[in-house]
Amino acid sequence: MPFPISHYGDLGRAFYIYIHLRIWYNTSMRRLRTLSDIKNLKNKRVIVREDFNVPIKLEEGKIHILDDERLQAAIPTIQFLQKKGAKIILISHLGRPHTNSDHHLSLYPVAKLLEKLLRRHIEFVYDVFEPNLAKRFADMPAGHIMMFENIRFFPEEEANDQAFAKYLAAFGDYFVMDAFATAHRDDATTEGITHYIPSVAGPLLEKEVNVLSEIIQKPKHPFIAVLGGAKISTKLGLIRQFLEIADKVIVGGALANTIFAAHGLSVGTSLVEAGMFEEVRKIPLTHPKLVLPVDVVTASSWDEGANIQTKKIGQVGATEVIGDIGEASAKNFSGEILKAGQVIWNGPMGFYEKSEFSNGTTVVAHAVAMVGKNAVIGGGETIDAVRDLKLDSKIFFISTGGGAMLEFLEGKELPGIKNLYA
Repeated sequence: MPFPISHYGDLGRAFYIYIHLRIWYNTSMRRLRTLSDIKNLKNKRVIVREDFNVPIKLEEGKIHILDDERLQAAIPTIQFLQKKGAKIILISHLGRPHTNSDHHLSLYPVAKLLEKLLRRHIEFVYDVFEPNLAKRFADMPAGHIMMFENIRFFPEEEANDQAFAKYLAAFGDYFVMDAFATAHRDDATTEGITHYIPSVAGPLLEKEVNVLSEIIQKPKHPFIAVLGGAKISTKLGLIRQFLEIADKVIVGGALANTIFAAHGLSVGTSLVEAGMFEEVRKIPLTHPKLVLPVDVVTASSWDEGANIQTKKIGQVGATEVIGDIGEASAKNFSGEILKAGQVIWNGPMGFYEKSEFSNGTTVVAHAVAMVGKNAVIGGGETIDAVRDLKLDSKIFFISTGGGAMLEFLEGKELPGIKNLYA
């Protein structure tokens, strides 16, 4: 039996059996309710939770939207509801505002851009507690759209205040959860509202669930999982999960730093999570499915002009910092990926934003793109890297979820999805 179960003994075996049974039940036995379950949308009030958390730039007091892809992705859902004659309220967040005075995080510029893309007027609501709001919405003609201001301007949202969720639900006849990236959040407009109004999954969320469920249930072999990034605390459960269901688990980035440091190998002053050492030690470096770097690119500091070298694992100096996997590791990782019948990738191999440390992520990205139709990626940095390299068109599926993707694949029940099952 593979390591993660046998190593933990009877309790560990029971835990992993429970996890797999839960994944199987969540993704196989229960059916996700979708828009097709609603037979008549004519003049129905439909609240749609979308993900309009677009990248923005504040320049000379004006907000510039840097990428409209999330808006483009939501358009088919909105147009479907319009065609069916529904009255639509769009809800989203933007960034992490501290107060409603963070005006640069207003959704108003997003609404204006979405208007242009849809070629339809959007009625914008600055205050969801406006006294005559219910009447305004009721008086709207079929097919018209209203968008609420950044829902995180209201502290009740992230507190999952049930009175707030019930208040919002009263505006609609149905709720459509279409924002997979926020499905792991226990918020009023992801989880709370589903208790008070008939709720279904939108097309974007439905596709995410279907694609990721397929990976859990019926991966194509050889199944290769590639994990990188900074925090092993967010991915250790997933590493264990993939050591069970994948054929190889490739680990790079600062995740590998923590694994090496936990086993007593020098990583210099590199980023590690020392608090995870005890748990990480339960995964042996010699695990037959685990593929780790054999060399790394180090620097004497992060400053310009620092001394950059390639070192074998275990030979990193006490004052050096690891910025990337080395060429031998990149070649090894690429070779494993190119054997894949299916590959899933989340997390860069190093500090790829700096050219000196971009090679590992670049090589992995090209290899994943070669797998193409059987490649799935997720996580903001991973997606950015793939798009910077203009490889995104070669990837079968790009998940909109970072944390949501990780938690779903690990088998956790996501708050924004759990109440959408029939």
